[in-house]
Amino acid sequence: MSHHDHMELETIVRKALGTSRRGMVVADADFTELAGGAFASLVGALSPYYVNGSIEQQAAIHELISKYSHTSGAKVNGETAREMARDLEVFFDTSGIELRSLK
Repeated sequence: MSHHDHMELETIVRKALGTSRRGMVVADADFTELAGGAFASLVGALSPYYVNGSIEQQAAIHELISKYSHTSGAKVNGETAREMARDLEVFFDTSGIELRSLK
């Protein structure tokens, strides 16, 4: 169920960016699955929190981005997309950062 896995990534990216609307390229399962945009989605979801994060939060964001840097520009399979989504969820659950409210 590769597309479903990419939908999981889309959902957490949308939560991170505080939007429930389609139209944001980085928060779109088709972009992550078909255009090789999973890494861009991950970075896009974390960027606003890096800018305003504590040193510890910035280090955790850097570590998460580094973990997946090898996927930059590459199409990722469903398993990797699902792992990215879960890692993002764990990051937000443990970092003390509140996700934005959906608009």
